[in-house]
Amino acid sequence: MDDYLGEIWDKFGERENYEMMVLSDHGFCTLKKEVYLNLWLEREGYLSFRSEGSKSLENIAPESKAYSLIPGRIFINLKGREEMGSVEREDYEPLRDEIAKRLIEEFRDPEDGTPIVERVYRREEIYDGPYLEEAADLIAVPKTGYDLKGKVSAEGLIGRGKIVGMHTYDDAFLFVKGEIKLEENERWIGGVNKLVYQLISPSSPSF
Repeated sequence: MDDYLGEIWDKFGERENYEMMVLSDHGFCTLKKEVYLNLWLEREGYLSFRSEGSKSLENIAPESKAYSLIPGRIFINLKGREEMGSVEREDYEPLRDEIAKRLIEEFRDPEDGTPIVERVYRREEIYDGPYLEEAADLIAVPKTGYDLKGKVSAEGLIGRGKIVGMHTYDDAFLFVKGEIKLEENERWIGGVNKLVYQLISPSSPSF
């Protein structure tokens, strides 16, 4: 990648008023194993399904406490928010703490005992804005090579498919030959708007 970027810069970089910015919202790594998080939630008593109908997230039982969507997003079955919500408001934080703690300490690869989850974020740690309430309650970040899936009909916790690569949570941000300085807390994908606006028009409003 460095060679490709260097080649582009060699061709265009000396031109007057030329800037180069490269962004990525995720990285890549080799996929070792798929992990079916909903199966773990089911085994640990957080998720169950109605006896009638198909086994799907559209058919979870009212007593369910949590379910997961890809990639590693966990939603609490909160009363008043979810259609079949059962978790009371006063139980919301204790339940989040419990699931997050258990994912870190107990959620392991059954084949070799390797911990699967690197870190669990609460939504308010990484999101903000008017749509915060629509975000997942917990976001589990897996260790390299483990892909957290939302499948509910898996036969085992671990699986392997035909795909050999996966997204990671690491991103990339390269800005060359710029007079504009970004503060440490602006060097993330949400801070790029300031840079783009100032490149287009130095008189753009500050952020």
